[in-house]
Amino acid sequence: MRVAGASTIGVAITDMIGPATAAAPDHAGGQVREFIRKVKAARLFDLSPVWDENSPIASVNPPYAMELNKTHAFATVDPTRGTRDTFGDGGQLSFTSEVQHFSGQHGAPSLDAIGHIGRNGFLFGHVDAAAATSDLRGIGRSGVGAHVFTRMPRPTRSELSWLVAS
Repeated sequence: MRVAGASTIGVAITDMIGPATAAAPDHAGGQVREFIRKVKAARLFDLSPVWDENSPIASVNPPYAMELNKTHAFATVDPTRGTRDTFGDGGQLSFTSEVQHFSGQHGAPSLDAIGHIGRNGFLFGHVDAAAATSDLRGIGRSGVGAHVFTRMPRPTRSELSWLVAS
C-alpha cells in the first residue's frame, strides 16, 4: 500500500489559483498561462513509504498485516464475509474490503509523531497519554490531545513557492 502525499501541493495550488485567475482579465490570461506552465514543469517527489510484509519495522512494533474483511462470495455460501446478493439483486453486485494493521513506526516521518512516545504519562504539550488514547480510533479522537494536531501551522504561499519555481 502506498500512502497518498499530495495534500501540501493541493494547498499550494489552491492558494495560487485564486490570485492567478482573478488577475487573468487584466493581463489577458498571461499569469494563468504562466501558472499552468509552472505546474506542468513541476516535479513531484513521493516520500510516502510502501507498506507491505517486507517493510522495515522496529522490533518493538507489530508487523504490517492485511486480510480480506469481505469477499465476492455469495452471502448464502459465506454469511460472514460473502457480499454477493447482499442487496437482493440476484447476485449481480458484490464487493470486497480489507483490514490493514500498521505499526506505530516511531522512526518514520509522521504528522502525528508527537503522540507516539510518552514520558512520565504525558505526550507532547503535557497531554495526558492514557486519556488521549482512550478512544481506540486514534489519538485525539476522544477530544483529549486533539488541539495538539490543530496547532500545526499551515504553510504560507511564499513558503511553498519552491513547488512551482522554474
